[in-house]
Amino acid sequence: MATYPSITLARSTRFKPRMGVDWETAVDGTFRGVSLHSVESYDITIDHLYMSNADATTLETFWSSNKYITWDIVWRGVTYNCYFTKKPFIWNVEGDLWSANVTAIGKQSGGG
Repeated sequence: MATYPSITLARSTRFKPRMGVDWETAVDGTFRGVSLHSVESYDITIDHLYMSNADATTLETFWSSNKYITWDIVWRGVTYNCYFTKKPFIWNVEGDLWSANVTAIGKQSGGG
């Protein structure tokens, strides 16, 4: 399994839980919750700010090689198994400085 390239991650990188609890109200006013997920999944947004052209090229190459298969990324000491949801959006900031926005879905390795 491929591992996400080591390009500096920005402050706005986030792993947003997708799992929720659906609540129903019974006729007597009591609540009951249902969750159809046994494993937490995440919407992942990775923002790279002010990277080099070489790092931008590395990111594009990584996407091209792994766009249909799972890949790993480590965030806060936890490994996540991920899939890209679309091609990374990469733009020129100025000169040889580039920024990128990457979106993916994933779950913690081992089902955490």
